This record gives sequence, C-alpha cells and structure tokens, in this order.
Amino acid sequence: MNFFDSIMLFLTSKAPAPTMFGALHIVTLILCVVLTVLLCVFFKNSKDKVFRKVTFIFWIIIVVFEIYKQLIYSFNYNETTNEVVWKYLPSQFPFQLCSMPLYVWPLLVFLKDGKVRDSLLAFNITFSFFGGLCTVIYPGDVFHEIIGRNVQTLLHHGLQVVSGIFTFVFYRKKANFKFFALGIIPFIIALIMALSMNAIVEACYPKFWFNMFYLSPKLGCSLPILNTIYGVYPKDRIIPYPAFLLIYTLGFVLVAFIMFVSMYGIYKLVKFIKKDKVNAN
Repeated sequence: MNFFDSIMLFLTSKAPAPTMFGALHIVTLILCVVLTVLLCVFFKNSKDKVFRKVTFIFWIIIVVFEIYKQLIYSFNYNETTNEVVWKYLPSQFPFQLCSMPLYVWPLLVFLKDGKVRDSLLAFNITFSFFGGLCTVIYPGDVFHEIIGRNVQTLLHHGLQVVSGIFTFVFYRKKANFKFFALGIIPFIIALIMALSMNAIVEACYPKFWFNMFYLSPKLGCSLPILNTIYGVYPKDRIIPYPAFLLIYTLGFVLVAFIMFVSMYGIYKLVKFIKKDKVNAN
C-alpha cells in the first residue's frame, strides 16, 4: 500500500451510520438555518458581485467534496489481503438533480445578467433547492458507515438549500411567474441530457448500471412516490415508460412551482407586514 492509498484508507474511516434526527442530522439543520439567516440578513441588499463571490465559495466547497466522493467510491480495500483495487463505478457519475449545482453555480458566477442567467437563478431557487431540501429534511437511506461520505452528503445538500433561499432573497425583485417559467428550461435541458447519456451508455455498455436522473427505460426508479408509480425494478413496472416520463416531468415542475409559490408568498407576507408597521407609525 502506497502513501496515497494510506490517505484514502484514512478518508474512508467507518463508524455506525448516523440516524435521522440524530446529532449529525440536527447539527446540519441548525447550521443551514443559521447560515441562511446570516446571508439573507447581512447580504440581501449587497452588490451583485457579493452574490457571485458567495456562490463561487459554495461551488468550490462542493467540488472538493465531490472529488472526495468519487475517490472513495473508486477505492476498494481488502482487509484480509491488505490489497487495494481502484475501480470506478459509472453509477456514481455526478449527473442527478442534486448534482446540478456543480454545473449551474459556476454559470451563475461568470455569466452576464440576462435571460440565460435568470433561467439558472430560477432553477436554483426551485428545482435545485427542492433536490437539496428533500435530503436535508429526510435523509432516508443516504446515511453511510463511511464518516466522510455522510459529511459530504449533508454539506452538499445543505448548501443547495442555503443557496436556493439566498438566491431568492437576493433577487427577490425579479420574482414573478415569468421568472419561474424560465427556470423550467434548464430542467428540461438537463432531462434531455440525462436521457441521452443513459441511452448512449446503455447502448455501448449494456452491463453497466447507469441511471442519470433515474430515467433509464431499462431500469426502475427508486425516487420516493415515483417508485410506487413506476416500480423500483423493471419487473415491478406498473405503467409504460412514456407515461412515467410525463408524470416525472410534470411532477417535478409542479413541485418546483410549489417551492416558488411558497417563497414568493412568504416574501409578499413579510413585505406586507413591514408596510403595515410603517403605516401604523
């Protein structure tokens, strides 16, 4: 075992998997709330470059931890023989809904203002935010015996939540339903890319388990709710694939709309209360 393998062995240190609403989970929730409040209170009226700097810092953090995740999933150590085998798992390629900040956030940092950037901002507020929120609130089976993997998961999804709320608060004056509609475009593009990647990999490497966005027609869908509609395994399939794809797409658009309306409603309520207090004085 070389020096790098020794480092990887340390980075894959194990402990009993955390539990939902255990210490690690609760600390994550608290940190998300605190960081969100601090950003929204102190930087909500800052210049655009402040938002870009914060987003860039968030992006660097998740990229570093994503590299770590890819390494630990490729590192296999046999305790009996003391041998190390490196093998990359295509199934771990980062192109799921929760992986989108890896590609969207640098665009938010470097793109000039315009409809393209607005569409990505709206996507970050809705679809990306929802992807992070689900895992932060209900980690389910994502907890792992590898300590660092749990930290990476909660950090990544936690920053998605913080970024989603901070983005809305920072660009609250842009918020309207036309702005929301722009956010659907990156989602559809990501779906098309995921479908294309699944088709290409399945055609070239049929033995690989490759299911980006959980949309592979040859595999089931393990996402909550959708797994009961479509089935976790192909043998459990309940409805035809085209119907599943339509339900999947419309379902996520509906949830994204709910996320946007919730934030928009809270924003309008806070604005009304502040205005009412001013009038009362």
